[in-house]
Amino acid sequence: MTSNNKGGSVVELIVVVAIIGGSLAAILGLVALSLVSSGIARQTQEAVFLAQEAMEALRNYRDGVPWDQDDPLNQYDGFEYVNFALNPFHLEKSTDSPPQWKLVSGAETVGIFTREIIMEFAHRDANDDIVPSGTQDPDTLAILVRVSWQERGRTHTVEIASYLTNWK
Repeated sequence: MTSNNKGGSVVELIVVVAIIGGSLAAILGLVALSLVSSGIARQTQEAVFLAQEAMEALRNYRDGVPWDQDDPLNQYDGFEYVNFALNPFHLEKSTDSPPQWKLVSGAETVGIFTREIIMEFAHRDANDDIVPSGTQDPDTLAILVRVSWQERGRTHTVEIASYLTNWK
């Protein structure tokens, strides 16, 4: 009795090719996901750096401009005189020598990122703790730095919150 294995070999070959093709498709999918994830991670890290930079520049502004300074041109107002209705803000370097930070109304664009600083006076309760509502503290600012960007049709956001005080 003779048997014909030609049909069986073709089926086995098709199964092997399907397994290898499916494996390659899965590997390529993982590689693509890894590339997208690393891109988002890189952008997120850059956004964190931009937010930290704005927070440090804001501290520098606070240290360089007296809290109670009322600048007639409103470029170097101390925080006591800043019009918070103009939120959001951003900081720009002046052309002075040496340059100093200027508080400017509106968000700023840095590459693909939009950076904004939102400020308001903090509030305290009877125990002098910072609370969402209560007595306004004219010597403490609640700061939120927000950096956002678009990636593949989705908005990503990084936020850093802090408080600045009139320590002088």
